Amino acid sequence: MPHFVDVGANDFQLLPLVGGQTAADMALEQGNPIAEYDIPPQNGNLLSNPGFEQGLTDWTTDPAALAGVAPNGPTAYDGAKYFYAGPNTATGFAQQQVNLLRAGYSPAQIDAGALTVSFGGYTRSIAASNPDTGSISVSFIDASGTNVLGSLTVNSTNPTTQ
Repeated sequence: MPHFVDVGANDFQLLPLVGGQTAADMALEQGNPIAEYDIPPQNGNLLSNPGFEQGLTDWTTDPAALAGVAPNGPTAYDGAKYFYAGPNTATGFAQQQVNLLRAGYSPAQIDAGALTVSFGGYTRSIAASNPDTGSISVSFIDASGTNVLGSLTVNSTNPTTQ
């Protein structure tokens, strides 16, 4: 089991290596680069166009948002494109709503509280005097679409290099 810095505070960074012992924590340097990292093997990725390869299709974004490779920006981590907020944009966002009923889950499965959500992503910023910040959020909304039942946000921990 991985050893996180502080799960209670939503700090999911792995504790560092001690004495160069990579096996001290199974999650460190033990990953399989052959395995697809963004598609869980259980049920697949429920997001449409998760890597922005079809531009901003299926996403709700701020007006200046773009998908591609930012001018003078880093290359894409995976694929050929990524989301970025656009030039001279103080805040940018991309969001997508997934309807679990339309995805094939029954009301009984949802109400039983037995479903598990796995989410993640990759955030990266260019080192600058005013670096970008990033976060990934998941919110659970009731059938009316108005009441948030729960949510979790994970912030990028090192915006100048990640």
